[in-house]
Amino acid sequence: MRGNALAWTALYAWPAVVLLVYAARRGRARPARTTAWMILLPVMFLPALLDLPFAGLGKHRIAFLSAGVALVLFHRAELRGRGRFSHFPLALLVLAGLGGVRTVLTNGDSLSFGPLRLPGLGDRDAIWIVYAFFVDTYLPFVIGQRVFRTERDLRDLLEVLSLCGLLYVPLCLVEIRLSPQLSNWVYGYFPHSFAQTRRAEGFRPVVFMNHGLSVAMFLFTAFGAALALRRARAAAGLRPPRRAWIIGGVLLLGRSLASILYSAAATVLLAWGSSKAAARVAVLAVAVVAAYPAVRATGLVSAERVGGLFEGASPERRESLLFRLTNEDRLIERAMERPLWGWGGWGRNRTYIHWYDGWADVTVTDGTWIIVLGSTGVAGLAALFAVLLVPLARCAWSLPSVPPPARELLAGLALIVAFSSFDLLPNSQSDFLPIVYAGALFTLSERLARGRGTEPAAAGGAGGRGPGG
Repeated sequence: MRGNALAWTALYAWPAVVLLVYAARRGRARPARTTAWMILLPVMFLPALLDLPFAGLGKHRIAFLSAGVALVLFHRAELRGRGRFSHFPLALLVLAGLGGVRTVLTNGDSLSFGPLRLPGLGDRDAIWIVYAFFVDTYLPFVIGQRVFRTERDLRDLLEVLSLCGLLYVPLCLVEIRLSPQLSNWVYGYFPHSFAQTRRAEGFRPVVFMNHGLSVAMFLFTAFGAALALRRARAAAGLRPPRRAWIIGGVLLLGRSLASILYSAAATVLLAWGSSKAAARVAVLAVAVVAAYPAVRATGLVSAERVGGLFEGASPERRESLLFRLTNEDRLIERAMERPLWGWGGWGRNRTYIHWYDGWADVTVTDGTWIIVLGSTGVAGLAALFAVLLVPLARCAWSLPSVPPPARELLAGLALIVAFSSFDLLPNSQSDFLPIVYAGALFTLSERLARGRGTEPAAAGGAGGRGPGG
């Protein structure tokens, strides 16, 4: 996959853009609002699935590393405060590091499938496992945990997220009407199979992300943010904006069933439900996401049994689901050969069979959970899911003690994290923004329940309607 000169220029130039923006806004804008823009805009507009020729730096890693460096340079003093359990992400990093070492020690053997040879793991692979967890999980979580600490910070995050959803609306409408072409037009390439963009008689927008599902989940999070702001403002006697319904309408046109269902549930809970109901959904998400890998890996729930729950669905969707589950069964069988520490990288976690005149990889990986289980075992899966599920459990416990309207905002963020976590079961991780939201949820749950960081917010939100706001 090769992008044009603009694609590579955008990737190389982004760190300088971030440093300039933070320097220009220092003392003029809150770091929470600046950070929200600086982690969302690159996910939205930088070219997808292109990596710089060192350290596997794609747009997500570039975004978080750039923001992390800028925060240390320009806002170190504001981020020094430590709450309870502030070493939680560091403990998970240590767990991932120890797990990475054990993965390498138990996978020194090379694997052969006819002429196909997969190398054993060495010291560099251990370093890579720790590095990947640091930039993909630890750093996004710490940014969310340290930057978003008050009700005003939470408003900033939700406000910017909903505005970013609005920015994507016209681009999505163009691709729904004309087919996904923006990446081709701007960056000179398309990031994946064009056939996967077809939905019924229309198209699913991709814009500048790696897949149509990524766009759908991004729009869902923006929709949830807009709903939470709408409810909080209505509770305060303010006129709520209509951005939620605009984003929701484009979600419907995009025809991604899972995101539509998440949005419908969020509408019921945030528009007409209570914060207690949101807390119960958070607890349910923790239970389901934690239990699903266990019941699938132990064979308690087969692919046929899950597929039977969707007898009434369209043949196309049921066939797609059964295809995913069948491949998941193959990957589970492979993962259970080395369940604790996994197989590592180089495709060692996949299934190979003799196919016609050679050996072939016959598996398709969809769910993040099975990818992580096969690669880094139960230890790696526990570290990843703890990042998402512990903040949800903490929020469910603390939410009744949070005063309104902060309670409505926190409930909205909890639902975004809950449904994003659930989506890791059928789909692969499209970006690492939900980990930022989980980090913010981890800190805000405690601080807002204790009455800390509940400064009165200005009418209409945190002000501003663009990167300069």
